[in-house]
Amino acid sequence: MFTEVAPKKIDTTKEKVEQADQKLQALSAESRKAQFQADSLALARDLAQVGNVYRDVVKSENSIRQERIMHLRGQNCIGAALVADYMSLNMAVHAGSLKEQISLADRFLTRFPQYPCVVWCDLMKCGRLTQQEVNDYCDLMHSIFKKSPMSVAVLVAPYLVSEKVAGYRGELRRWEDKMDARGFKQHSIAIRCQPPNGRRKVPLHFDGWVVMMDLTAGDNVWSPSQLIQDRSNRNEIPWTPEGQYVVPVAQKDNLPHASEGMRSLSDVQECAQFLAGEALPCGLLSALLGRTEVPKQTDTCVLINLTAYDSWVERACKRFSDQTTIPIKFKTLSMSKTISTAEYVEKTLACELLEVWKRGNHKHLGQVRAYEPKPPASSATDVDPNQYPLKLIKLDYDPNPSLKGWNKFRISIPPAVRARYIDDQVFGEDWSNILKDFDQKYSPKSNADATAALALVKKEEEDATKVIEPWTNEPETLEELMDKYIVEAKFPGRNHGSTMFLVQSKARDGTSHQIIQGQKYKLFVAT
Repeated sequence: MFTEVAPKKIDTTKEKVEQADQKLQALSAESRKAQFQADSLALARDLAQVGNVYRDVVKSENSIRQERIMHLRGQNCIGAALVADYMSLNMAVHAGSLKEQISLADRFLTRFPQYPCVVWCDLMKCGRLTQQEVNDYCDLMHSIFKKSPMSVAVLVAPYLVSEKVAGYRGELRRWEDKMDARGFKQHSIAIRCQPPNGRRKVPLHFDGWVVMMDLTAGDNVWSPSQLIQDRSNRNEIPWTPEGQYVVPVAQKDNLPHASEGMRSLSDVQECAQFLAGEALPCGLLSALLGRTEVPKQTDTCVLINLTAYDSWVERACKRFSDQTTIPIKFKTLSMSKTISTAEYVEKTLACELLEVWKRGNHKHLGQVRAYEPKPPASSATDVDPNQYPLKLIKLDYDPNPSLKGWNKFRISIPPAVRARYIDDQVFGEDWSNILKDFDQKYSPKSNADATAALALVKKEEEDATKVIEPWTNEPETLEELMDKYIVEAKFPGRNHGSTMFLVQSKARDGTSHQIIQGQKYKLFVAT
């Protein structure tokens, strides 16, 4: 059989051997070229698969994000409904005319007839009052006293003198005459305040009245009140910083601010904030409840605010039992003649109650549904890179735990694949260009880079939790500052009476401490 298949004579000439070698080399070159083309196509296919991975990751992240957004929106709707229900029963805010306010107060007192009533009227919020406004407030108090004879009213006297009135004493006398004409028994009080900081020129006390019906004054539960007996508050009222002044009807893009040498508030707006804050309502209400039997008879009172303005009174009533030793809760009704002011008060209270609910403090809202900041288990699954068939490209997770989404994946070409055609004389340059283009587009991170990034994240977390110690050996008085440092510039501060000094970072003796590299100056604030 072999003799039939084998050639009769084997040609072993040199030319035939060279031809055979050339054919083998040609076949090897064709095979190498085919392998290079196959690897190039495999790399392109892997990149297409990476695009599919990116698409699935983005789709999964968007799904998770949308679920979280919808969950938070649902929680906000739940919280808004809870806050709206709570405010309609305990912290109602309305705006309307005199007749509407009388009707609102009548319905409010009808809802809670068993609780003692306090009427709050801060006339400093009203600026300069006309004769009609004085009559409206007196008629409103008269209607409340007629509905609830055992009620009491706390009035803060106006500070700005109205037109056609003979001075400040004439303004007070006008109110006293109006209240006498309606059968009110009035007790004059002095509202004592702490001395202000800096060189601010403001009075240290303001006038006011505690008012009740004259016919029921002897049997009124508020008659033995400490505020009436002392004719003043025992604890002085602290001043509110000017930076916390509120103008609820400020125009758009013209927010109020305080700056040295320039007044941005009118006389009426500034006067309305002289007694801003929770200290005034808490102080006067504590003195009013002192020595009375009200805390022993009930744990709840109702308060009708006739001059709703900046929501401080309502917030003080909400936190009254927390800030004082008297365990009394208040149900409030706030009324204003302007819709914008009522909206400001209502939105401010609603936002604060919503934040309280989100923090998990349900003391004021009662037994309500808790806030759930995290959504339930998402239906979207994480993308597993092992599910995608890749031949040349390696797709794995980045060791940095702070990376999320698509950034947590690392795209790289293994060293063995990179070295396939590096030394090839024919395809080496093309392969190098392919690798260079890949690196420019995807910038793979090495393990050293990932480790360095992880160390940087840990350092930032440590710096964020690090307690900053106060500076030591720094000047505490203006004279010490002038003696120790060279002042480069000084300019007025934000608060009244404060000055900022820009000094060189090095002291006069050439020493330096508490500075960073390259720091040239330090800033001190003197008040």
